[in-house]
Amino acid sequence: GRAWKRLRGGGRNRAADAGSIRGLLRLFGTLRFSYGLSAEQILIYLAVGAAEFDWRVERDRKTSHQCISHLVGVPKETVRRKIEQLIDLGLIRSTREGLRVVSAEEWSVLADLLVDAGDRIAALPSASRRV
Repeated sequence: GRAWKRLRGGGRNRAADAGSIRGLLRLFGTLRFSYGLSAEQILIYLAVGAAEFDWRVERDRKTSHQCISHLVGVPKETVRRKIEQLIDLGLIRSTREGLRVVSAEEWSVLADLLVDAGDRIAALPSASRRV
């Protein structure tokens, strides 16, 4: 893809792009080590929190496996298995109102780390040319 061409082909943003990618990989590695989660579990955990916090304020809607599957683009059965693992780890709970994160504070810290990393990548001069 374009990122590979930029990294291989050089250019003025090559070091910045590679540094951002290394930073993001380091962040995911740290999250994997700290929480013992796969990248897919982290994605689903973040999606459950995002759906919970957005919908609690804006509309009364149940956060379901189907909703999370649609949100992250992962098959419903995979989402179901990963959510069961996250429930066993004590990160998510299933309630009458749907899926919920156990600790909004933990979720917030994780989400903030990833948002900060995304903001740094988006701020790269070459990011304005990406679509």
